[in-house]
Amino acid sequence: MTHTVRSARSKAFTGLFGIAGLLGAAGLAGCSSSDGASESSASVVSAGITTTVAAAQTTVAAPDTTASAVEPTPVDGVQIKDFTFTAFTASVGETFTITNADTAAHTYSAVDGTFEAAVGSGKTVELSVAKAGTYEVFCEIHPNMSGVLTIE
Repeated sequence: MTHTVRSARSKAFTGLFGIAGLLGAAGLAGCSSSDGASESSASVVSAGITTTVAAAQTTVAAPDTTASAVEPTPVDGVQIKDFTFTAFTASVGETFTITNADTAAHTYSAVDGTFEAAVGSGKTVELSVAKAGTYEVFCEIHPNMSGVLTIE
């Protein structure tokens, strides 16, 4: 018959390895406090020695939900396609877009000279008119193109 004699030191060493198993089996289950902190710990008693291992404390911060200033988006507006302007109505001072879907450059010009916007091929520009009225518009490059813009 063979007996194995283990020292108190050997038993404590084995106990420490038992902590790893205990922590794994417990899934590091912990408690959460009202401030979002989480804590876990385990205690093992081996050979009369109590060993406590505490896991690191972690805190989870709430996401920042502060709204940031956003530039106003221009209102969709005039479309230029097939050498034709769409009619459009906007409010005084409102910024709207002029989009050129043609392969040629155009201008969007008021007959009375109040405004003029150059719009390259495939480009979009923004325009704002400060005075109410109905404006006849034309293209300076292609004078046969005409349309109407109403500002209320």
